[in-house]
Amino acid sequence: MPPCPDPWALAKEYTGKITVTGYTDIGNDWSLSKSLSIRRAEAVSKWLTGHSVQGSRLNTNGAGWAHAVYPTPATNAEHSANRRVTVTIRTS
Repeated sequence: MPPCPDPWALAKEYTGKITVTGYTDIGNDWSLSKSLSIRRAEAVSKWLTGHSVQGSRLNTNGAGWAHAVYPTPATNAEHSANRRVTVTIRTS
């Protein structure tokens, strides 16, 4: 799925549940990675609720380094791509 340039606009347009998932780069201790990924997702959820998205629609979680875009990153850009947050909006 391509990156969404404006998740807030989509969150306002579609009224379904929203899942916000944080991810980290590979290489950290798993518990630290999991905690950081949750904090990343919570930051995005906080931003969404601050922009009129109802908190009851949000499901926030962290996946650590699971599902890395680059399982064996070789460049800084690949490491950076693994550090991300995804926002999934259910339409039904």
